[in-house]
Amino acid sequence: MNYKLKKHNSGFIAVVSLMLIVLFGIFGVMYWFSSKSNAELIMFESDRIKARNYAMAGIEKVKIHLFNQYNLGEKRPEYKEKSNSRLDAEYNIKFDEGTYKVTKVSPLGDGVGEWYGRPHFSRGLAIGFYDLWEIVCEGKVEKSGITAEVTAVIKIYRDDLVIR
Repeated sequence: MNYKLKKHNSGFIAVVSLMLIVLFGIFGVMYWFSSKSNAELIMFESDRIKARNYAMAGIEKVKIHLFNQYNLGEKRPEYKEKSNSRLDAEYNIKFDEGTYKVTKVSPLGDGVGEWYGRPHFSRGLAIGFYDLWEIVCEGKVEKSGITAEVTAVIKIYRDDLVIR
């Protein structure tokens, strides 16, 4: 069987082919934009997680410092904000992709007083004291400028012998 295309059919096929090419092109561009926006969201979320991890690294650094001070017998370790001391150099660290900065280290205050030197009881007996410390740290990813602030409250027991 020998089929021959007639002149009016060849024009119709060309128009349909052009419409299909345009339609597939539109779908391709839509897919490209959606995958590009998804990749940007993934990178944004990755930078947010990095910023939070930098802030958590600062929290852990302060915890190590506080525990070491307590182990050395220091009953009231102080951290003065905006100082140029050695602690300031330890608490504001720059990494390859970001930084962390400790903004607050202080005994937790509830408006009435500080949660410092509160009695610690075990089975109704006073066995020492405990302190609650509030630590605020900020992590930042440099390339995107995303920051995360993490606040932690830690409880440190000073189980000394209490003589009454």
